[in-house]
Amino acid sequence: MEAGRIHIKFIIRVLAVYILLTGSPAVVWPQQVIHDQEDGILRLTPEPEDTGSIRDLIVLGTRIQATFPDSALSIFRYTLSQSRKTLYYHGIVASLFRLGNLYAKKGLYEKGIQLLAEAIPYCYYLDRQHMYMAIAYSDIGILYQNMGRYEQASRLYYYAMWLTEQFPPGTTRSQVCNNFATMLIDLKRFNQALPYLNKAEEIARQQQNHEVLGSILINKGLCYHHQKKWDTSRIYFQEGLHIGRKYGLPVLEIAALTNLGELYLAMDKPGQALGFLLESRSLGKAINPLYTGASTALLGEVYYRLHRYEEAEHFLLSAMNRARELKLANDLIATNKTLAALYAAKKQYPQAYKHMQAYTELKDSISGREITNNVNQLEIKYRTANKDKEIIRKQLLIARQEKKLEKKNIWIGGAISGSVLLVIIFTGVYHNYRQRQKLQTRQIRILQQEQDILQQKQELLLKAQEIGQLKAMMNGEEKERLRIARELHDGIGGMLATVKMYLSTMKKDYPALSPAAHFNKAIHMLEDTSEEVRKTAHNLMPDILIRHNLQKALETYCESINATGQLHIDIRFYNLSEPITKAVELMLYRIIQELVQNIIKHAQATRGEIQVVEHEGILSIMVEDNGIGFDTEEEHNGFGLQNLRFRVQVLQGYLSITSVKGKSTTIHIEFNLENLKLAGIGYHPLNRVQS
Repeated sequence: MEAGRIHIKFIIRVLAVYILLTGSPAVVWPQQVIHDQEDGILRLTPEPEDTGSIRDLIVLGTRIQATFPDSALSIFRYTLSQSRKTLYYHGIVASLFRLGNLYAKKGLYEKGIQLLAEAIPYCYYLDRQHMYMAIAYSDIGILYQNMGRYEQASRLYYYAMWLTEQFPPGTTRSQVCNNFATMLIDLKRFNQALPYLNKAEEIARQQQNHEVLGSILINKGLCYHHQKKWDTSRIYFQEGLHIGRKYGLPVLEIAALTNLGELYLAMDKPGQALGFLLESRSLGKAINPLYTGASTALLGEVYYRLHRYEEAEHFLLSAMNRARELKLANDLIATNKTLAALYAAKKQYPQAYKHMQAYTELKDSISGREITNNVNQLEIKYRTANKDKEIIRKQLLIARQEKKLEKKNIWIGGAISGSVLLVIIFTGVYHNYRQRQKLQTRQIRILQQEQDILQQKQELLLKAQEIGQLKAMMNGEEKERLRIARELHDGIGGMLATVKMYLSTMKKDYPALSPAAHFNKAIHMLEDTSEEVRKTAHNLMPDILIRHNLQKALETYCESINATGQLHIDIRFYNLSEPITKAVELMLYRIIQELVQNIIKHAQATRGEIQVVEHEGILSIMVEDNGIGFDTEEEHNGFGLQNLRFRVQVLQGYLSITSVKGKSTTIHIEFNLENLKLAGIGYHPLNRVQS
């Protein structure tokens, strides 16, 4: 066998691994690579002819890795050592892939990433290098995803998808699309996950890959579960369960049964959910704990719903310890949340507070706005790159057409200068040529128009992504307000009410306390505190919008401001007739609320006036005060003003601020009612299946 040869530009390719795996362990080069200084070529020693024993051991290790993982680790370490000694590259790559995934199943993600990254340079020596590299990047992406490091995972998934596009659609592309969709599910972006799952499903059915198809169907069920389309979700879970049972795929059976249990739990049917989860747990021996741990956590939640608290505590603590051991961020969030509710129900408040605090910190660290924005930006770049490829293809086609025209024009000039004798013949040929030239010119014009259309679509896509991010930010802010309001009202408010009840009971049981001034003052202060908490909760979550329209809600809000005696707000409405959605009413309420709060905090005003006017399809909001004003030429990037601009931009409105330092301030906002009608302002993680 002749020695393999690879050009020095191979080094540049390998450097891409470092860029994509920033912060990951360094990639190891093959040991026997010879660099020729004279011609700049890397020469590799040939692969051995006798590799049958190594292949047989790899097959054996693969068969036993689910039931005897430690034995499989020993086998793959041995096959890796032997493959390196003989430079058997298929053996090196296969051994590193399996070692990386086995360490990951033990929760040693960094070790798994190191081994998978080490396999990437060796993939260049294999016949289908793009396929093996795509698998490596996708598997590393899965490990980063399980660690909650979604930005690194998304970069690897996008690069893996790009690699799969270098060869015809196959099982690898289906797996990568499915795995990327699981990350979108973790990030609660279900509508964006479905197109990738549909693409993966089409390929898997064509390839008749039942294992990948089953995981895709289960993940589609998760998306519809989150959209509360229970029947559609159940159909996909049952189809995935059928495939798992028919083809003997226990991982699919466990995942489908677990998700069916969670589906019935979401439908508030814990009794039916219990049967599915117990069956899932009975199948869980010698299976990847990434899947069996989910059924344990859900069993704890089911028993909690059934008020069987001791059993619930046993399963939840077991699931939490397993998730902590394997560093499963999403599972830790879910178990801490349920444990907090369980201990609160058992009146063990210190434990409840500890788990609620852990739940909040984990949730904030994973579902931050910055991570979501970065993933959105990566998706924009990925889609833009695909559009750019199409534009380049059109440009090349135009260049070819122009080159043909240029060559034909040269030929015409030579023919004309050649001989007068050919003039008569040429007249007919030239006429025919001109017709073809017109046709080609028309084709060039059409291609240029198509290119312009593609560029316009690209600009629209970027604009839509920007607006979508702003909407997501506003939705996240409203959800956070709702969460805080509920915690104030149901948590702190309830605890204050309990304390007040205990003090009142003490007053009855110990009559000597009744005349005590400090005791009575403490009760009054507690009542005032409870009232302030209630007002704050209602301000954060204006449920008056549910019962009344925007006008009534704003009038009520201004009356509460006027009652303080510090600032008097006059509000007037003119010609309001067009109905708008409750979501848009909430956005408009928040905008006016933000403006009033700015007057209270910064304007030092005694009076303010609000006018809401509808005229010829335009909704205008005018807010004025008699405060100290500010210099509009100076840059003001406070959170309140920035938040106001975000909200107006989401509703595609116009914002104008007129103010002079030392004088009053006027803010004018306009919205197109058609845009308001079309505006769409608006998660316990589920068990996604990775292939």
